[in-house]
Amino acid sequence: MLINQTNIDQNLAQVALPTNVLEKLISLGIVHGNECRCLNKVAKKVIWQTLLNNSAHIAS
Repeated sequence: MLINQTNIDQNLAQVALPTNVLEKLISLGIVHGNECRCLNKVAKKVIWQTLLNNSAHIAS
């Protein structure tokens, strides 16, 4: 099945969240980093830092 751009656009919701809300959603496992696409610099930084912090807590 070929997915066209219209189908992709209808399946994506773009939202803006405060960084602390994004951090919390990732920390709680509600949102996973691989579910976030086309991020701006702020979102990328939050995701990487939160994932790194969560990994450090799991390892200790």
